[in-house]
Amino acid sequence: MNKIIKSILAVCCLAALSISAKELEVKMASCPIILDGVFDETAWQSAATADGFTTFNGAPAVEKTRFKVLQDKYGLFFAFTAEDKAIKSEKRINGPVWFDDSIEIFISPVKDFSSDKNIREYFHFVLNPDASMFNNKSIGGILGDWNSAWSVACKRIPGGWTAEVYLPFFPYSDSEASDWRFNIGRSHLEPSGGKAQHSVWAPSHGFHNPDNFAKLKNVQFTRKFYQVEISDLGISQQKICGKIEQAVNRDLEMEIHFYQLKELKSTIKKSVKGNEKFALPLQIAPGEYEVDAILKDGDNIVHFQTRKLVFSDSPVEVKLIRPAYRNTVFPDDEAIFSASVKFADNLKTAHFSLLDSKGKTLQKKVLNKSGILEFDLKKLPAGNYKVIGPKQIIGLKIIKDNQYVKLDGQKRCVVNGKLFYPRGFMGCMKKSIPLLKKYHYNLAHSYSLHRKNLPEVIDFLDYAHQHGVMVTLLPFWKNRTAGLPGLRKMNKAEMKKFVQTVKKHPAFFGWYLFDEPRSAALTNELKKYYHLLKEWDPEHPVIGVDNSAQNCLGLLEHSDILSLDM
Repeated sequence: MNKIIKSILAVCCLAALSISAKELEVKMASCPIILDGVFDETAWQSAATADGFTTFNGAPAVEKTRFKVLQDKYGLFFAFTAEDKAIKSEKRINGPVWFDDSIEIFISPVKDFSSDKNIREYFHFVLNPDASMFNNKSIGGILGDWNSAWSVACKRIPGGWTAEVYLPFFPYSDSEASDWRFNIGRSHLEPSGGKAQHSVWAPSHGFHNPDNFAKLKNVQFTRKFYQVEISDLGISQQKICGKIEQAVNRDLEMEIHFYQLKELKSTIKKSVKGNEKFALPLQIAPGEYEVDAILKDGDNIVHFQTRKLVFSDSPVEVKLIRPAYRNTVFPDDEAIFSASVKFADNLKTAHFSLLDSKGKTLQKKVLNKSGILEFDLKKLPAGNYKVIGPKQIIGLKIIKDNQYVKLDGQKRCVVNGKLFYPRGFMGCMKKSIPLLKKYHYNLAHSYSLHRKNLPEVIDFLDYAHQHGVMVTLLPFWKNRTAGLPGLRKMNKAEMKKFVQTVKKHPAFFGWYLFDEPRSAALTNELKKYYHLLKEWDPEHPVIGVDNSAQNCLGLLEHSDILSLDM
C-alpha cells in the first residue's frame, strides 16, 4: 500500500511540474530604453522582478537569475541579471552560443498552443556574456534557421553579468493575442569543462517544452501596423527589384544591405510611400551576397528579411536548361547545351561561343533578343568546355566513360545509366559489408576510411564491389580535425590526389561533404569545397546532411543530394 501511495505521489509531482502556473504582466515603458546592459532608466523601476529559477528536476538553481520585462510600441525589452562566479564566454558570430554561459528566451505570440503539436511554433533566442547571439524557430518541434533583427547589450559585473535584450514585434504580425507564452532558460558552464547547470523560470524538464511555457500577459501592439512586406525581392538586369505591400499606407524608409562573409559591402536607402514597385541600380562587384532588406517607421523596424542573391554585371541573364546536372553531359543524356537568355533593356545583340579546353572556338551563336541559346555537342569528345557570352563564362564537361553516378532530371539516382534506389547504412566497417548485403543494403558510408592510406581505401572499395555495395566517403584525406580549423589546414593538393584516385573505382558512389554545419564561416568554406569537388569529379554527387527542413533550404547550393536527418 505504501508503495502505491508513493507511486501516486511521484506521478502527482511530475504532473505538477508539467503544468506551468507562472505568469508575468508586461508594462509599457514610461521612457525610452537605451540598450547598454545597465538598467538605469526609471521605467525599469516599475517592472516586476521575476526569479526563482529551478533545474530540470525541480531543485533551486545554484547560480541565480533574475529578469524584468517591459515593452514600447515596437517591441519587448528584457533585463537580465545572472549570478556567475566563473564566466565562460567567447565572441561568436552565429555560432554555438549555448556552449558558453548563456540565457535563452523562448516566445510564442499565442494565448494557448494548439493541441496539434505538428503546427506549434515558437521563437528561440540565445545570448552569452559577450553579447554573441543566435536565434532560430521551432515549427512542429523541428528547429530551423530564422533571421531576425533583435538587439543585445551585455555587461560584466562583480559576481556575474547583466544583459538587456530588445525583441521587435514585426515577426509576430499574425498574432491576435494579448497574452503570449514564453519561458526563460539559463545555462552555466564551468570554464574547466565540468558538467553544465541548466535552469528555467517556468518549471520544465527541458528548455524546448512549450507545454510548460509561462504566460506573458497584456502584450500591446497594433497588428495591422506590421502587415507590410517586401515581396519578389531579387536581382534582375543589374538592379535590385521588389514590391512594397502594406495594409496601412504610410511613408516608410527602406534599407537594403549587401554582405559578404558578414562584411557590409554596400547599402541602398530609399523612401517609399504606400504600395509600390522598385528597381534600384546596383554599385557592387559581381558575386554572391547575403542581402538584408529592412523597412522602418522612423527608427523602428516593421519588416525584415534575409536573402542570398547572386549579382552579375552581365547585360544578359543566362539560366541553364541542359545539361541538367552539374553542367555535365553524361552518356545517357541528350548531347546538347541549352539555356534561356534574358536581355537587359538597352541590349541589342549578344554573341556567344563554345570553346574547348585549349580556348579554340568550336561554335558561335548570335542572339538579337531574349530567347533560347543552343549548342550541338554530339560530335565532341570527352573533356572540358566553356560557353562564353557577354561577361559570362559557363563551364561544361562531357563524359564518355560508362562508369558514373548522377541525378537525372527528376532528381533520381542513376548509376551507369540505370536507376539506383539507395538503401544505406552509416558508419560501416569492412567486416560488416557481407551482413549489409545479406539484408539488402546497397550503399554504405565510412566515417574513417578517408584517413587510411590509399591501398587500404582501394582494398575496402574492392571488397564492397565484390558484394554489390557502393560506398560514400568524406573527401578530406588524412584530415582528423572536424570543422573550420581542419578545413583551413587542408592540403588541397593531397585531397585532389585522393579524389582523383577514388573516383575511378566502380564501387564509389559519392562524397559525403558535411553533417549539420553550424556557422556562416564553415558553410561558406564548405561551398568552396563543393565547387572544388565539382571541378575534380563531375561524375559523382556531393552529399550533405542537416537536421531540419529550414536548415536544408539554406544549404541547397552546397551539395547535390541533401538528406534530412530528423
